[in-house]
Amino acid sequence: MATKRIVLFDEIRGAMIWCVVLYHLLYDLVYLFAVDIPWFGSAWPEWWQETVACLFIFISGCCCYFSRNNILRGLRLLIIAALLSTATYLVMPQQMISFGIIHLLSLSVLIFALGRPLLSFIPPPFIMLGGLLLYYVTFPVCNGYLQFGTWNYSLPETWYQNSCWFWLGFPTANYYSADYFPLLPYLWIFLSGCGLGAYRSKDDYPFWAYQTHSKFLAFCGRNSLWLYLVHQPLLLAILSLIW
Repeated sequence: MATKRIVLFDEIRGAMIWCVVLYHLLYDLVYLFAVDIPWFGSAWPEWWQETVACLFIFISGCCCYFSRNNILRGLRLLIIAALLSTATYLVMPQQMISFGIIHLLSLSVLIFALGRPLLSFIPPPFIMLGGLLLYYVTFPVCNGYLQFGTWNYSLPETWYQNSCWFWLGFPTANYYSADYFPLLPYLWIFLSGCGLGAYRSKDDYPFWAYQTHSKFLAFCGRNSLWLYLVHQPLLLAILSLIW
């Protein structure tokens, strides 16, 4: 059944990609060009980065219902992620991205494509709320435990001694990626977005979600992948000319 494009998703994604650009500008200034920005050393930038990333991942999950072939889309993202890792390793090995947000999205899209028949049996509100709850529980997996309110459950140390499981959320002590978004906990944010996106098949969104509020943000949202790929080289080139 034909459905209308939800322009609001494009606009939110466009706004988020510019937040990413601003964050990386500050990151480059502080850590690559030694510019003193005291605020960037506080906890607020970490919360800012997490919020922007989660919104971007959530909207990406919603938009799975826009794609006619998520298998092809996921494989394309996987190839781009591999090229990104190779490029960062060759150009800036100290800032290599071994499993960043593009890697996460590629596997998440493929998981959604394979699991979509199963998800169709689960009411969308359960998917949304369940995904958010599991994100909260598994948020500290990279640090070796799960959280249940004020009680924490430590995970086996052996899970963090195999260098092959970094993509899942179990990095070794010496693992590093300049941009790190493992499946746990971020797959749950993606699937939570899929729960919201499930309503698209019935055109159940409010009318204003289909209207264009900012052509610029909508354009950026539709081209967010390419903006993400080119923004950091451009920032580094510009900053290198200034400094």
